[in-house]
Amino acid sequence: MAAAWAHLQTHRDRWEPDARAYLSAVRGWTDDLVSAALDTGWIAYACSLPRGAGGALVREARNHNRLALFALYGPAGVPRSAERRWHRSDACPGRKALSLSNDQVGNPADWGGVRAFGRIPQAVAAAKAGEPVYLCEGGPDTLAAAAWCRLQGRGAALGAPSDNELRKVAAALADALDADGVSARVVLVPHLDPAGQAGGDAAADALRGRLAVDRVELPAGGDLADAAAGLTGPRQADPALSSADALSAVLGAAKALYRPPLPVTGDAYRARMAEIAADAVAQAQGSNLVVVSAPVGAGKSHAFMRAALNAASEGRTVVWAVETHTLGDEHERRLGEVQAELERAGGVAVRTARGALYHCRVLPTLDGRPAENLRRTYLAGGRGALCAGCLHAADCEGSEKPRAMPGAVTVVAHAALPTLDLDAGALVVVDELPDFLRADPASPLGSLRGDREWSKRHPFGAEAVATLSGELDSLAAGHGEKYARTLGPNGLADFLAKLNADPTLQAARDELAAGEPAGPPKLPFGEQARAGGGHGYADRSAWDALQACLALAAGEPTPPGEAWGLRLQPYGAGWTLERRRVLKLPENVPVVALDATAGRSRVEWQAWAQATARDLVEIDSPGTGQAPAFAVHYATQQLDSKRLYLRGENGTRMTDEAPGAVRSVFEALENALRGAKIDPADGLGILTGKALADALRLGIGAQLDSPAPACDPDCPNVQAVSAFAAALQARGWKLKIGHRGRHHRGWDELKGWPVAVLGPMRPELAAVEADAAALNAWGVQVDAAELMGARAHAATVQALGRARHLQEGAGLFVAAKEAPPAGGDLPGVVWRTVEPTTAPAMSLERRDLVDVLRRAAQAHLGAHGWISPRWLEAEWGAPRRAAKAVAGELAARFDLVRVARLNGAAWASGDAGADAARAWSASASSRKKALQNEGLHALRQSRAPAFSNPKCVQPTGIAADLLSALAVGLAVGWGDGPGCAAPVQRGPGTGRPATGSADGMTIPSLGACRPAGPDLVLNERLHERPPPGWADDCDDDPRAAVVGGGW
Repeated sequence: MAAAWAHLQTHRDRWEPDARAYLSAVRGWTDDLVSAALDTGWIAYACSLPRGAGGALVREARNHNRLALFALYGPAGVPRSAERRWHRSDACPGRKALSLSNDQVGNPADWGGVRAFGRIPQAVAAAKAGEPVYLCEGGPDTLAAAAWCRLQGRGAALGAPSDNELRKVAAALADALDADGVSARVVLVPHLDPAGQAGGDAAADALRGRLAVDRVELPAGGDLADAAAGLTGPRQADPALSSADALSAVLGAAKALYRPPLPVTGDAYRARMAEIAADAVAQAQGSNLVVVSAPVGAGKSHAFMRAALNAASEGRTVVWAVETHTLGDEHERRLGEVQAELERAGGVAVRTARGALYHCRVLPTLDGRPAENLRRTYLAGGRGALCAGCLHAADCEGSEKPRAMPGAVTVVAHAALPTLDLDAGALVVVDELPDFLRADPASPLGSLRGDREWSKRHPFGAEAVATLSGELDSLAAGHGEKYARTLGPNGLADFLAKLNADPTLQAARDELAAGEPAGPPKLPFGEQARAGGGHGYADRSAWDALQACLALAAGEPTPPGEAWGLRLQPYGAGWTLERRRVLKLPENVPVVALDATAGRSRVEWQAWAQATARDLVEIDSPGTGQAPAFAVHYATQQLDSKRLYLRGENGTRMTDEAPGAVRSVFEALENALRGAKIDPADGLGILTGKALADALRLGIGAQLDSPAPACDPDCPNVQAVSAFAAALQARGWKLKIGHRGRHHRGWDELKGWPVAVLGPMRPELAAVEADAAALNAWGVQVDAAELMGARAHAATVQALGRARHLQEGAGLFVAAKEAPPAGGDLPGVVWRTVEPTTAPAMSLERRDLVDVLRRAAQAHLGAHGWISPRWLEAEWGAPRRAAKAVAGELAARFDLVRVARLNGAAWASGDAGADAARAWSASASSRKKALQNEGLHALRQSRAPAFSNPKCVQPTGIAADLLSALAVGLAVGWGDGPGCAAPVQRGPGTGRPATGSADGMTIPSLGACRPAGPDLVLNERLHERPPPGWADDCDDDPRAAVVGGGW
């Protein structure tokens, strides 16, 4: 291809007039841009050429009725393919562009896998000179940009042949710049259609956190080549403009999208964040939703607290919204600390606004059902039901609706945002993405029938409740899977539509439409409510659910902003009707949102902006920082929910595989911690699913965040998992355990601690599908798979960000099959992937057996210098297969000759030891003689009774010294601590375990010790046969036996 293109360029004088006619007459460009485009060297006309490579390329174009050729270059800047465009006037148009096939140009993977209009090395050279790089979609747009750059005398242009290849070209450019240590400003010029915008988003995501990125919004109705032709944009309004002048106006209007990364601990980054905070507050006008993205721990909350306090000091009403009231207390304290840094904000009041129940003085005097009834009354009737006639109302803060005061910062929970009445000049700052789509379960429909007063007033409504409940019971009973399933609005509507012919439903609709006595169930008010009355009264949510079911059955809409779905419990255990509603924001008030994962969560922010009729403004501030102490990805599926949990009527139990799976992960985790020389006293944070988190909390005696654990504490497998956490704690690890949904965002107690994320952070698929269906029902087009991926990615980044590794250099550990996030989301993180040692997880019993055999074999090898499957069978009752597996593992793991050769005299002591080490490192051909000269001839001095073959040997003398030194570290991966082998109690004079202990050994539940001396060389086989006569005559396969050196 390169030769063909070079041949074609040598004949430019033959085809240039035709190519010029194409660009001027067909494309509509003025002469200045046409001449510069021809000089780029990557457009040609398919003229007639003599035989040869160039002629073959021309024939490929003409045979498909195409006249223009655009070169496509590989990453190295060499032509690799071509796009054929401009069909002949007498031919059927067909597709606009045709690429050459792989049969003609070769497999793209062989030459880098990237096709680009323009040369990447040329773009790198421009970046080195401080010039911008324009990244376009399509050959004509890229050619127009490249020609404009030539006329400007600066810059370079690259392009992708399609919108879905734009990300590849962007990533290849970033990689090439990284290889040369060059930073650059990249200007994205995507097409306006949805596919083009999606391609631009993907390219921007590939560049985020690596380069400065600007984005051009093309004039409506065309692309960049059309703007050059005057079909759109400035030249359309003023035809006298040249194509180059039109492009100057379009490309010059690029807006900053992503800034270049800066160290988050430096003064420059702090200055930038202050500038961004001021800019965001300035753009927070009208109904804008301004989303600011920066890495976790980059200081965005601190910068915006300063901006919020300064705005309040000017008399502005400021609301600071966080996920929970607990976080609200933390942020109120931090606002006070920031306030001390600002002179002019010293008089600004900072207060936390809470709900009525928090301030209620009656609720603490109740418990059980009366307390629950009081809460139900408040949720249904608000303060009017709770506080009417209360003796404490006059001086109780909860009796009045929370207000945000001018000149103050009011801290609230996300859920309180819809209740606030704010003036038009107010400012709302939302810290982290809230659950903007809330799913609230409704009380059972049957509670309406249980309300005798309501049933008496609504006899047909009660019959409809019975009909609907019976049908939903039957549907739920047929759901025999072990996982819950959620029917979205469409699925529930389809099911209910089949019941619409039932006369009881129509009679109920008529009854409810007639007005009195129809209406919602009555709840106790005032004194009766405060006394805890309300038993036997139906909940208001059940009434709303009934109305929704009747409407959906008849094909009628539910109330605006609501979407109803049905959740089916596992194993046919029941059903729940759920109402999904968008979290409303105060109307006509601008909102600034802070989100470390806004780049990945863009689909959610866009959906929220569309659902609340707001204009979305995005600001990004990438940063860099310290590399983590370690970043280990333990690639396993063992902690997936389907492998860990059994959900049934008795709560969440754990499978038989769960203990073995958790043990494997803990072994890998502790290996990573000790490998990085992390002190147990420095702490370890664990974030995982709620059920596993509660099992671990039970093991260390940590306080649960709910009255009952999410797992069944009586399940033996749960108890085994709890014991692993207890074992970690017993070995000195200071543990803090959180769970997804509560602690993966905004939890600052793990700052500077290594953080382990155990299991995937995926939300429940059924719930995500129901959310997407609800949004689609409201006209917000969202793909469920895209939403699922965005939430899982964002949750993982937020969880790992609890370590604040950019500032603290803390270690990171992820145990999940999916590759963890990297790049701009977690700058400075390079993951080291560790594969599981056992691909399905063993049961606990099987793993215990293997661990016992492994420790016994290691201890015996250290004490006697040999091991054999036969001994494991005879002494420990091991199955033949397990015995051979353990012996084979030791054969691969402990290679004494290689240890001695690499570590030399470090394993011995004194001059004699050094001489012995040199003797051991001699060539294989002289090793036997060296051993004999050192008095190490194989002698049978002591052996286990099970052995009858006298040729099974154990080394003595210096070989035994080497073995003793090795025994210090024999427990790598399974020992009690640094330099400790697993202790074994033996009967006198035998290798048999002593009586008086359960298994003859003290077996730690897990561990990862390192030898006191030089590191062992693990998992390497010495590809040599043992010396002649060295245990060759053992009964067992010598490859599965460890005798002396461990071949």
